[in-house]
Amino acid sequence: NLNRKESLCINEEMENLTKWYIQSEIENVRNLEKALENKNFNTLILLGDQLYGHGASFGFPYVSRIGKRIEIAAISQDLSLLNLLILSLKIYLFDLHIANFNLDNPLLN
Repeated sequence: NLNRKESLCINEEMENLTKWYIQSEIENVRNLEKALENKNFNTLILLGDQLYGHGASFGFPYVSRIGKRIEIAAISQDLSLLNLLILSLKIYLFDLHIANFNLDNPLLN
């Protein structure tokens, strides 16, 4: 019985951590959008690198892959590609947020 209870706590802790991570990345989308609007390529490079570094660690390899692509596009200063990548990330996070937590659209707040 104790093992069963511990595994439930771990699942709840993981759920809370996942929810925190997704919400954190939603905030990063806002930062990416601001940096893109201001053509702040250094910030885009940094944020892309951060996404790349920790996405897979939290169980989201797509976030890592798109983060690396954002970093490379920012180095190349490819505004069209950056816009597409950031939008793709935004849609992905929206889908994760809604599917996992059945909440209102966090990107409209």
